Amino acid sequence: MKRIATVATAAVAATVIAGVLTTSGAAQVPGERTFKIIEGSGGTFNFVDNAPRAKNPRNPRFSPGDSFVFTTPLFNEANQRIGTLHAYCAVTRGGNFSRASSQCNGTYSLRDGTLAANALLKGENANIAIVGGTGAYEGARGSITDRDLPRGRTEDTVHLLP
Repeated sequence: MKRIATVATAAVAATVIAGVLTTSGAAQVPGERTFKIIEGSGGTFNFVDNAPRAKNPRNPRFSPGDSFVFTTPLFNEANQRIGTLHAYCAVTRGGNFSRASSQCNGTYSLRDGTLAANALLKGENANIAIVGGTGAYEGARGSITDRDLPRGRTEDTVHLLP
């Protein structure tokens, strides 16, 4: 009787292991994906001007340690609202807007999950790396390139790697 129980236990364990291996072996790793997100206007923005303070608040000279936070509504190409971008940036190299550099961390909060991104901003140019995600984007990696659109909007081309 003890031998039958051991064989039965081994058979059940083998069946479970085979099921797990079959399930994980059959799982499809998503391939490369590219899609567009439109950053709209009408979000929030707050600038923290740490010492030394800018003399002209309308055209500030940024200094290391200054920071800014913002939110931006996100849309798909059909102009349907799909989420919000939340970001925090710390100025790492001072200068006027076109010369300053900032290190930014952001989260694209979308209907089906989030994309975590890091960026180095130099004036209006951004090099954006996707460093993770949740939901439909769990384990995401890739990059985002952006270009300006009319009416203060930005088109983000998201490229996810397999």
